[in-house]
Amino acid sequence: MDSGKVRRSEHYHELYGLEKKPKRNNQEYYFSAIHPEDRDDVRQKLDLVKKGKTDSFNIDYRVQWLDNSIHWLRSQATLIPESESHFATLAGVVKDVTAQKELEEKFAREKELFESIFQNIPIMIDVNSPDITSIRVNKAYEDITGWTQEEIRDKNIMKEVYPDPATREKAKQVIDEANGEWHEFETLTKEGEKRIQRWANIRLSDGSTVGIGLDVTEQKELQRMHERDRRELQKVYDNIPVFVSLYKGRKEVHRINKYFEDVIGYKDEDLTSADLVFELIPDRDDRIEAERHLEEADGSWLDFKLTTKSGDIIDTTWTVIKVTSSLKMGIGIDTTELKQKERELKDLNKRYKNAEKLARLGHWKRNLKTNKSVVSTGFFEIAEMDPEKETITFDTLKDIVHEEDWDDFVSNVEKGIEKGANDFHYRIVGQRTGNVKHIHELEKVEYDE
Repeated sequence: MDSGKVRRSEHYHELYGLEKKPKRNNQEYYFSAIHPEDRDDVRQKLDLVKKGKTDSFNIDYRVQWLDNSIHWLRSQATLIPESESHFATLAGVVKDVTAQKELEEKFAREKELFESIFQNIPIMIDVNSPDITSIRVNKAYEDITGWTQEEIRDKNIMKEVYPDPATREKAKQVIDEANGEWHEFETLTKEGEKRIQRWANIRLSDGSTVGIGLDVTEQKELQRMHERDRRELQKVYDNIPVFVSLYKGRKEVHRINKYFEDVIGYKDEDLTSADLVFELIPDRDDRIEAERHLEEADGSWLDFKLTTKSGDIIDTTWTVIKVTSSLKMGIGIDTTELKQKERELKDLNKRYKNAEKLARLGHWKRNLKTNKSVVSTGFFEIAEMDPEKETITFDTLKDIVHEEDWDDFVSNVEKGIEKGANDFHYRIVGQRTGNVKHIHELEKVEYDE
């Protein structure tokens, strides 16, 4: 150390990326290759040895080769004390540890990545020792269970989380097996709230186990509500007294409800072998109209006569709506009885009109609140007016009632309103012929409930 002499091995300079070994001892020649950020640190530690403040020299530092690549060197040296025949000597070795450093850096990055995932992933993770006596948990575990890492160290956490002995024993068994299969447990949080969780465990090479947990409490509740809603909808679907049919594609009937089956006679199992639209609507023109209605699926209603499986003809009205891009739903109502009543009412109205005509009768009705009037065809004929082109209201009656009778007519109408009924005579003037006609009117007032 005192003489300043340095002896280096033949290939020492190659570790520093230098092209050739210097002819004379030139320490700065080697220092020039040390990375600028590490150079002062190397000098300081070497000076400590020179000044006798330490008897060893151990340091890892970077060197920059001539091609600008970075390499790591590890210098380790020991001070050999001075003797009678020798000065104190610092002897050591320099080793290229670049590969080791790269592995350490890679390991550090992977550890940082794992730690970041471990703490931030929104699922519970616990790491158990082989005997389940020590446990490490992540932030999601703490947030969901309420137990912190520090609290877990002082608790029998298995007993706290699984208060039921049978459940706790099952959980221990699952951890011990660590086969990666999912198992569902009812757990207890620190606050005493019951939660439903699913856990899977895997075993590491050192015998410890990693548990991955999912809190499915809300999911289970949603599933329960969904199942309840599904059953209720199914009950409605099966019992609602309207036809319901689901269609795929243009006209392929996918499913029908119970009311459809009961009234029309076809079953779900018939749908695979029968062209239901063809069977229900054998008339070609009507079927084309039905297929167009099905294709448009615009929610409008359209009437169709359907042929049941037994051959009966029923009146129906249908609307079709789009459920998804590939699924449509048809909703139909059996209007057979309604259509029959409409026909009966139409026939009755026709006969009434004929009776009015034969008996030279007519009637009118006036709403006292709105002053709107409804006048029968018979009254139009008596007044010699066209119901298709002309209208009669209480106010326009003044043009029909004989001018000498108008005041009495109004007075009698008002008396009828006051008493609830009246019976009086007046004259009208035929609007086409001008003939005077005598009218006997029976008035009656009807009241809303």
